[in-house]
Amino acid sequence: MSYTPPLSEAETQLRNIVERMQTTHVPVLLNDEGSAEPVVVVLETDVYQKAQRQQQRFYHLQLTYLKQSLDRVEQDWDSYTLREECVTAWQNGVSLLWEVAPQTTQEFCAALILAVKCLSSESFSKKQLAALRYALELLRYSDPDEATREKAHRLLTDSGLPPLLSYDDDTLVQSYLEEL
Repeated sequence: MSYTPPLSEAETQLRNIVERMQTTHVPVLLNDEGSAEPVVVVLETDVYQKAQRQQQRFYHLQLTYLKQSLDRVEQDWDSYTLREECVTAWQNGVSLLWEVAPQTTQEFCAALILAVKCLSSESFSKKQLAALRYALELLRYSDPDEATREKAHRLLTDSGLPPLLSYDDDTLVQSYLEEL
């Protein structure tokens, strides 16, 4: 049987939690009864904003890193070593990108993770490079429109890197994200 406190009691408890956090400058972790995992974390606004800025910086650094890997391959296409490094960078880097991506692009990042699993150093093509470059440009925007996402999906599929999901299949996306 659960207990529902009166609103005034809940407000008092919340004020006490905020005061404690502001006094100690330590985040307050709230958990469900019987669970050690936090359900809510109460942070000072400046701590939260700093964490958000760091996450955005990492996201943009990761985008730059992936772009540079494409640029290097494009400059010296005949270098198998560079193609291999690029494939590895994308296969590892997109997962990291997904972890810090804005929520509006996380679904596309999940699709891209599936697509780059099909990348191979031996068969890496200029068409795939162009599709990855377009996908990367899409990720630079905070909320790409549906037509842009569909074009990226089509370019990836046409290049042999099918994202293996449709944007209407939230169940598939969610189950894949839970596996990560």
